Amino acid sequence: MNQFSRNLLLWLVLGLLFMLLFQIFSKPEETEPERVYSEFSTALERGEISEVTIQGKEITGRYKDGDSFRTYDPGDTDLVSRLRAQDVKIEAQPEEGEPWYVILLV
Repeated sequence: MNQFSRNLLLWLVLGLLFMLLFQIFSKPEETEPERVYSEFSTALERGEISEVTIQGKEITGRYKDGDSFRTYDPGDTDLVSRLRAQDVKIEAQPEEGEPWYVILLV
């Protein structure tokens, strides 16, 4: 293996290592406890939820007592109308895409 090939291989390995470390340390802490959807639905019917953020299928929110939660929408087509009926503050965000470096690796 000549000098150029070894240098190129070294830079590729270092680049991949840097991207891996960046991905590991750039993930935000998951502070909301995960709840099954049926628990979320029951709390909604009881009027216990004050606000939600919907991002793709992920739903994060806060109960009226201040505790936070996270769950996933299984495809409930009536969810928004049920949230409005309970006067829950709704925030919608676009779904997160793949990080740019994952696209480069493909």
